[in-house]
Amino acid sequence: MDIRAINDEYAVSGQITLEDLDAIAALPVKSIVCHRPDHEEAGQPEFSAIAARASPRA
Repeated sequence: MDIRAINDEYAVSGQITLEDLDAIAALPVKSIVCHRPDHEEAGQPEFSAIAARASPRA
């Protein structure tokens, strides 16, 4: 995972994995925006899987 800060409030990264979400959870991240459609590239996780794992748990 290669997170690059654009400014103090915005950063970008290439495709993240489900495992990356554990590390992202430890960062001061408020939101994740996914711009890739499902199945754009072989092996990428589906949006629904990322959304489910990234959702806060009660």
